[in-house]
Amino acid sequence: MPAFTPLAKKIDPLKCMGDWYVQSGVAVLGSEKTGHNHLEQYAWDAATERVAVSYSFNELTPTGKVNASTQIGRVKPGDANGTHWQVKPLIGWFRVPVWLDYYIVDVDTENYSWIIAAAPSGWWIYIMTREKVVGDAALAPHLEFLKSKGVNLSKVTRFNQGQ
Repeated sequence: MPAFTPLAKKIDPLKCMGDWYVQSGVAVLGSEKTGHNHLEQYAWDAATERVAVSYSFNELTPTGKVNASTQIGRVKPGDANGTHWQVKPLIGWFRVPVWLDYYIVDVDTENYSWIIAAAPSGWWIYIMTREKVVGDAALAPHLEFLKSKGVNLSKVTRFNQGQ
């Protein structure tokens, strides 16, 4: 997998809040590949200056068992562009004690209608949109972007959104 760097363009992290439908990516969990209705939700908490991150999908079928996880997120302190993010996942009843880095590597800064996030090493990558269902043609430029960064597209899964 390629190494990623944060997008070298200033973004407004607050415009990244809300629902993101995970359309494609290099999956973290094996069950993601056969899952449906992948949704990542970001909610800003002004009091703590943190982001509540929720990720869920249905296993195997559109109405299958819900697989859900939560994380606490933030923009890394000192990051002027707002593209170097960090999270602390909750695994079972245990909150990971260190901040784990991830990057916004590309985003629609005009409408915030799509975003690509990735681990620095590229071991996971998500292409997300505000629309639940998008066609392959809408994803093609994002896949080309990943290919230009050295991503082997055979590792990228097209997630099911309600199909």
